[in-house]
Amino acid sequence: MSDISTNEILRNLVARLSYARDERRTDLIDELVCEDVLFVIHHPAETIRHEGRETFRTVYGSPSVGRHILSSTDIVSTGPDLGMTMSNVVQVSPDGRVVGLARYDDEFRLEEGGWRLAVRNAHVFGRASTT
Repeated sequence: MSDISTNEILRNLVARLSYARDERRTDLIDELVCEDVLFVIHHPAETIRHEGRETFRTVYGSPSVGRHILSSTDIVSTGPDLGMTMSNVVQVSPDGRVVGLARYDDEFRLEEGGWRLAVRNAHVFGRASTT
């Protein structure tokens, strides 16, 4: 049996983070993100910074408009203890309407216990009205 490559581990983490958000699985946050995680949301009109695991847990535990559909997760670079990915994201409402478009620029760090998200820059390109 071969070892899973770092690239596959990082792609899996991006997917698991979306799953945790969509399902409000805050119990997964400790294994997915670093204690000092930085989550920055770049909206066209403002930038919002969230720092630390507890704040990340609060954001990921809040109600979501719908599912986050990932595509084109690209491994930008990897090293012995740092990996970077870029993913395109479409957010879809429960009735199937596209309600958001974004790109995630993620940095992962290898810590004791495995790879975890260290920085997420979410570049929001558009958001449709949900009413």
